[in-house]
Amino acid sequence: SHSLASVYSQRVRWQRGELEVAACNPEALIKNLFSFLGMAPARTLIIDHTLAFPRVVWTFVLSMMWLFGYALPLSVSATMLMYACSMVVEGMTMFTCYLLVRGDTRARVK
Repeated sequence: SHSLASVYSQRVRWQRGELEVAACNPEALIKNLFSFLGMAPARTLIIDHTLAFPRVVWTFVLSMMWLFGYALPLSVSATMLMYACSMVVEGMTMFTCYLLVRGDTRARVK
């Protein structure tokens, strides 16, 4: 079992690694930027880092909504819905990465 701190630390390492790879390959950042097909690292970075802040904020705001007079079942269901939507987005990201990865790496993922 993983603690919340270890999961958070792993996410920070992933994002740091993502930024380091982007810095080492600046030409790849603009490749396929406006294309829906293929890998677009800049678009991925923008989406990943733009959506991270609202997710963190809403995680705390939704849990405190009942303090502002909203019904507790509404707060709980909104939090669960946000979590489900986040899981769908993460699942789509993982599926897209799986489709774009080389064959030998794909075999290791299975």
